Amino acid sequence: MDEGNRSIEGSKELKKCSHCGADNSVEARYCVSCGKSMLVLSEEFGQKSVYTVLGLYFLLLLGIIFIFLFEPGGYGWKGELYGSLILAGITLVFVFSDLTDFKRYLFPDRLNGLILVASVLLTPLFSFLVSNVVSWMNWTFFNENPSMFDWYSDAANPLMYAIIFTAVFPAFFEELAFRGVIFSRGRAVFSLKQSILVSAILFTFLHLSLLSFLWIFPFALVLGWLRAKYRTTFYGMIIHFIHNLTAVMLEYYGYDNLL
Repeated sequence: MDEGNRSIEGSKELKKCSHCGADNSVEARYCVSCGKSMLVLSEEFGQKSVYTVLGLYFLLLLGIIFIFLFEPGGYGWKGELYGSLILAGITLVFVFSDLTDFKRYLFPDRLNGLILVASVLLTPLFSFLVSNVVSWMNWTFFNENPSMFDWYSDAANPLMYAIIFTAVFPAFFEELAFRGVIFSRGRAVFSLKQSILVSAILFTFLHLSLLSFLWIFPFALVLGWLRAKYRTTFYGMIIHFIHNLTAVMLEYYGYDNLL
């Protein structure tokens, strides 16, 4: 039973949804009939939300530029560690600034088995296609295909470090940043569709790669849609992790150059 239904059963005070006119508990955050937000947001809250979105995004961008220019930890797995910690730290500052909201969107009220099964079955296929197409485009247009494992050549276990810094860290912290903080705060000033679009655009451009735009943008739209529909970042984290993990394993075993 969702939050809105629980609230109605436990309270006699009702308010009408401004979208569909259905009765809801005064504590309800979303309409039990149409699912749209019941929150009435002040102009001040909207301004703070815009500042939060812009602040997080530009701090992440500055962090990436700093890592690129100064290479904290040097080239190799230590550099990847320091860089990942810097970006994770920036994200966590914004997450912990609103723990109440964070707790609402981290886990779903009830797991959707169909979404989980579809994620496990379909995401590797998408990752396989992306990995091979990107490799083909790199060879065709740039006559090269950089390997992520070059960054971990100084590590005792390159595969383990590649999984940690390419699959685990991005899946958790990028989803927290874009489908968590940015999406959630964006809802104060944007419609649901606009929030999906804005978070996808910002996510795509932060990767600073025109070639990656071809697949990252639609990928981000899907993650945003899942965030909007199920009101959680959980499924996006799972899909993001499976996608990146598949890419790591394909490159490790040489299945990313089949084209």
